Parts: sequence; C-alpha cells; structure tokens
Amino acid sequence: MGGERNRKRRHQPAKSEPGKGSSAHFARAARLLAGVTVLALLGVGTQQTYRWALRSPLFSIQSVIFHGAVRTSDAELGKASGIVVGQNIFQLEIEAIARGIASNPWVKADSISIRRRWPSEVEINLEEHRPVAMVSLGELYLLDQEGTPFKKVQAEDRIDLPLVTGVPRDEYMSHPRQSAAQFVRAVAFATAYDHSAAATSNPLSEVRIEKGRISLITGHEGQKVLLGEEGWTEKLIALSRVRSELNVFFL
Repeated sequence: MGGERNRKRRHQPAKSEPGKGSSAHFARAARLLAGVTVLALLGVGTQQTYRWALRSPLFSIQSVIFHGAVRTSDAELGKASGIVVGQNIFQLEIEAIARGIASNPWVKADSISIRRRWPSEVEINLEEHRPVAMVSLGELYLLDQEGTPFKKVQAEDRIDLPLVTGVPRDEYMSHPRQSAAQFVRAVAFATAYDHSAAATSNPLSEVRIEKGRISLITGHEGQKVLLGEEGWTEKLIALSRVRSELNVFFL
C-alpha cells in the first residue's frame, strides 16, 4: 500500500480561460475589491444589494479546493458535494454539502469543514479513515485505528492487512463501543507482533477474539499464540527464541 500524505488539490468542474499579464492581476484585484465592498453593504442589510449579489457573475463558483484527500479523487468528492460550477456562492447549503461528502466511506464525517473563499472559490478540509486491519462481520470491512469498520473490502482496495475475527455482526451492531474497544486491542496485539522478531519467519494472518481473550494465528500452519494482557515485548522475544531453538532441533 502506498504511503499516505496530505495533499492540496484544486477541483475545477469547468475550465475558464485565464487572463494574460498584468490585466489578469488587475481583474483579480478588482473582483476581490468588489467582493469586500458587497460584503460591507450586505452587513448593512440592504435587500437590493443582496438581490444583486445573488445574480452577479462575480459570485459564481469557479473552483473547489480540497485538503486532506488521499484515496478519494477530486472528481468523486466534487460530485458528492453537489457543488456546481457557476452556482452562486451565497446559495451554498453547507450542511447538505457536508452530508454529501460524508457519503464517501473513506471520509470521516466529523472531520469536514467548508469555507467560502470570496468571491468565487470554496475550500473544503477533510480527514480520511486510515485502515489498520480488516474485520470479519459477515463480510470483510476495513477497520481504522479507532476500531471503526468504515468500508466493505473491495478488490480494487489492494490492501494487505491482518484479519480480525471472533465478533459476530449482531454483537457489533448491538454493542458498537464495546466491540470497537476489542478491535483496538486486537490491532495493538497485531502491531506488537509485526514489530517483533517472531514475525520474521511466521507472519501474522489472523487476530482472533475469543470470549474477551485475544490470540494470534501465525505462519502457514496456523500456529496459535496467546500473549495475555501484559509483558508483550518480553513474551514475543521469548517466542522468537523458542521458535529458533525448535527449528534447529528439528532440522
């Protein structure tokens, strides 16, 4: 899976012909000055000015800027937002836009913030879920670091992550917080194992939750490892040493 990094991208549903030389800078400055003037007039509350602003091409949206999107594309987010080029910036329904963007399973719904950049741009900040495991809940779902199953696994995801099992779908649906806490513990076990020498010859394949206890299934033969609740580092070092000695003995 490729590395993640925050990126700034500009979504332009329709291209407009740019200005040339100093005239383009002058036009931009004039638009900004006009926007500030209109906002000042709107503060006075004149209905006539407001009606003019709703019709003026000065406030027609030209682009949407996204921050924080890695796995989702500008086109996907732009379509989900419902923002249309040429739409009046005063007529944006911020809550509806946020709901539309949140319909993308990669996007954390509570991370979305939307800001008008006068006179004709919209800036949207968001955060995506970061998958750390897969979880079996009838079907396979991607699991984030908060223990939230956020998306069904699709072939195009191309993600190689440990599998968490043992929590029935009904149990998760009726006790999501308790289940999430178990998932977080399971991922912590998996991370500790993957960072140990024990994982070198016996890679982790499954993290199993059984009546509140967590066991690791490793290697091609499906060896089961119970670590308990404390002292993982020391136990994993001992496990690696025992495996090495057994390999020497049976060679």
